[in-house]
Amino acid sequence: MRRVIALVVGGMLGCGHTDPAPVAAPPAAAAPSVVAAEERAVVEPPPKTPPPPDLRLARARVLAELVRPLHRPLTDDDRAGGWLDFRDEPGQTFDRWLARPPHVATPARHTIYVLPLGPLNKAKRRIVDKVTAFLPLYFGLPVTVLPPEPFGDVPAAAKRRHPEWGDRQIDTNWILKHRLRPMVPDDAAVLVALTAHDLWPGENWKGGGWNYLHGMANYEQRVGVWSLYRLGNAGKRRTLLRTLKTASHEIGHTFSMLHCTAYRCNLQGRLGVDESDRTPVALGPNCLAKLVYATGVEPLARFEKLAAWMKQEGFRREAAFFQRSADTLRAAGWDPADWPGAGYGVGVDPVARKPK
Repeated sequence: MRRVIALVVGGMLGCGHTDPAPVAAPPAAAAPSVVAAEERAVVEPPPKTPPPPDLRLARARVLAELVRPLHRPLTDDDRAGGWLDFRDEPGQTFDRWLARPPHVATPARHTIYVLPLGPLNKAKRRIVDKVTAFLPLYFGLPVTVLPPEPFGDVPAAAKRRHPEWGDRQIDTNWILKHRLRPMVPDDAAVLVALTAHDLWPGENWKGGGWNYLHGMANYEQRVGVWSLYRLGNAGKRRTLLRTLKTASHEIGHTFSMLHCTAYRCNLQGRLGVDESDRTPVALGPNCLAKLVYATGVEPLARFEKLAAWMKQEGFRREAAFFQRSADTLRAAGWDPADWPGAGYGVGVDPVARKPK
């Protein structure tokens, strides 16, 4: 069986601190005076105040445990013949994600930009409209659609005809590095391109032999791309659902989220559309905790908005799951007022430390 979907993620950063050495208190005076008290006030270190707890982190952990019973762990049957049969991936717990540290949305970088790349017919433009209505609900971040652009001058080394099928394909790595990275807006959490062109990752990527990709993302560069080429007839609702999954999957990677190997989850790797159709659009509990921590979206409102939108679009099963998730939080006494502030992520943005 041929391999198809993939991701690229960047490196790791770290930071640390050391506590100052304790300062010895002066000897006690035989007869304390006002002057002695003032001297002690200067010489003695102030009492240590513990840092405030990371409330969003704590609430994200609680959220994961509340919704965990709603999610089905991956089984050997799920893995059979699928992505994990061909890729040895360790997965990523919430704590390992935090330790990267992850790319998160910040007040300075909080917008998801969508760039239509290459020609799109009327039906595919309608899909773009639907996807860009869905993404703000999914991530809780503003979405801006940029004016469509052509691919431009693609070098010969970055394009090919598939050796067996004859499909014209463009190298995803070239798109990310040379087409998207130079145009990332300063306030972008991510710039992601949508195209109707077929994609592949180049001849030598991860050993070569790849037939095509549905998408690819790079979190250090804050860029991603996904393709409609192999998702089906643009006028079909099933194609729209596949596109919603692929777009949100790739954007999830830009927030440092690796493929999920623990649960049936939108961040699962998948081999083609058959496995995509078996994969939910919802995130598993661990990946959900990552998303709400990275973007700051309040979970209960997110579930309810997604449930309403999915119902409106005719995706009844997906709407029911999001509504069940919302009901679970309400039954547990979840209060949106306890969510630590609206707005954006609170972690470290490693990209901010790197020159453009």
